[in-house]
Amino acid sequence: MKVHLISFLITLTIAAAAQPAEKTFPVKQFKLGESWVSLKNTFDFSTLKKANQDTLWLEICSDNIFSPFGIFGDTIQLPKSQLKTYKMRTRAGVGDEVNVVQANLWKDTNNITLYFFHSSEYAPHSYIIHGNIFDPQLKLYKTIQIGVSKTDFYKTFFNSFPKELEPRFRYIVFETCIYGIQQIYRFENNALLSVRFRCPDCVGVKRIDKY
Repeated sequence: MKVHLISFLITLTIAAAAQPAEKTFPVKQFKLGESWVSLKNTFDFSTLKKANQDTLWLEICSDNIFSPFGIFGDTIQLPKSQLKTYKMRTRAGVGDEVNVVQANLWKDTNNITLYFFHSSEYAPHSYIIHGNIFDPQLKLYKTIQIGVSKTDFYKTFFNSFPKELEPRFRYIVFETCIYGIQQIYRFENNALLSVRFRCPDCVGVKRIDKY
């Protein structure tokens, strides 16, 4: 993944140098209203994609955005992780000369779909491309859980965030700058209610068993 990200950023840098100054480029901080917002080191770069009445949408360039539950190179690691209480079905397939395994996990109303990639060109890795999380036992990025306050959520990812804007956003979306995988955090009464994962541009995702 690091090779893809570095290559992408180099291409983006070259393209930006040839374009007018108003073109956006992933940065560590952005302006929201009259205030500046800066990201912590959880992510490398970001671009403000949208900020309306109830949604804050950021495009993120960083390796760990693909692995909110931890880094997994193979499905055999899942039973030893915090996902060990989830049932799992796998489906193997090959696409674009890369061996791909789809792993579907579920528990009660929670479901997660991971893609595992194996290639001689780079280390085995995985992406989460679909899911709905309501489970308060799961941790994202080691600290975020269902029920966490919006204030603590902001403190986890931002060095600074305008206090007057904290109550405004009901949805906070992180979208990967490669593949466009979205993490949608939904808040109710100042607490995280659910997390949804979706990849509108991903093809070949098939449901396995009960979801």
